[in-house]
Amino acid sequence: MRDIEELFPYIKPYVATCPDPTILMHVRNAAKKFLEKTRTWREVVTLDLNKDPEDLLVCRDGQLFEIEIAKWKEAADHDFNKPLEAESYIDIKKKHDYVGIPQWVYQPTRGTVSVFPFQVGILELSVYVRPDNRATTLPDFIFEEYPQTIANGALASLLLLPGQPYTNSELGVYFKNEFGKECDSLFNQNTRGQQRASGRTKPSFF
Repeated sequence: MRDIEELFPYIKPYVATCPDPTILMHVRNAAKKFLEKTRTWREVVTLDLNKDPEDLLVCRDGQLFEIEIAKWKEAADHDFNKPLEAESYIDIKKKHDYVGIPQWVYQPTRGTVSVFPFQVGILELSVYVRPDNRATTLPDFIFEEYPQTIANGALASLLLLPGQPYTNSELGVYFKNEFGKECDSLFNQNTRGQQRASGRTKPSFF
């Protein structure tokens, strides 16, 4: 993870009088949009599932956006069962008559996770991640592969702010279009099979 401020040199030449906290907020928002669209930040988390629900901490400055794959097993020396199906909390409540080994994974509340039917065991999750609302860092690959893309997204919103010394609607629209094209291009690559979920697991958004 690296400080978001490392991206400021891509941005400040266009918004020299903008306060750093404002730039930070717009970079964070651009990164969130980018990662939600492209699903390029993935983490694998293994939890000892001892209570229902179990606390889920994905990583520093990141929050779970979508469950890609989830697997459950009864104990460390057991094999994982077939992948669980991600489901919403509302739909889980409709399945109250199901019994047996876990078949679904869901989030009862933000920051927690559980399986249904519930059984103590080990839960392995592959999840897509986005920055949380207080993030001051982003994953290394953003700085290595997409620094200009994130800067474009931040500039798109900064330059369209009304009444600022740096307001420039024409340039803001340009950066907005560039950011959108880059997000769409990477999303299309992913839909062709680079980072797709198992056919058993359907998206679950939180």
